Amino acid sequence: MERGTPRRSPAKLSADTKTTKSALHRCGPAGDNLMKGYKAPSFQDRAASSLQAKEKALAKLKAMPQPDAAELAERAARQAERDAVAAAKSAKAREAREEKQRLAEEKRAQAKADKIKAEQPKRTEEQLKAARDARYAARKSRK
Repeated sequence: MERGTPRRSPAKLSADTKTTKSALHRCGPAGDNLMKGYKAPSFQDRAASSLQAKEKALAKLKAMPQPDAAELAERAARQAERDAVAAAKSAKAREAREEKQRLAEEKRAQAKADKIKAEQPKRTEEQLKAARDARYAARKSRK
């Protein structure tokens, strides 16, 4: 029905209209023109539908134009560029990891040296004077 036109009940429809009473859905005791329930498709129906979809997708894929050699070369060049960038990035990350590990090892070595130095007994003034005199004597003998 068009917009703006009032709906008419089936009893008020006249013979000159295109819609007749028999074309209307009736729900009555006779049960004619009742809406049928949902019928689930069988396995064969689903398999056939799947096969049709696969064939349609394959036909669509075959219908696509094939890339020419220049386009393939361009794609390969872009992929090589992306691979080079990725390799450089991974190398930079590996160097950063190695540098971080090296710094951690140096820090551990320094801490170990500090611990050993702290554990050494304090030298007395006499020992310090003897070490100083020994250095002085060594310097004098080199001249």
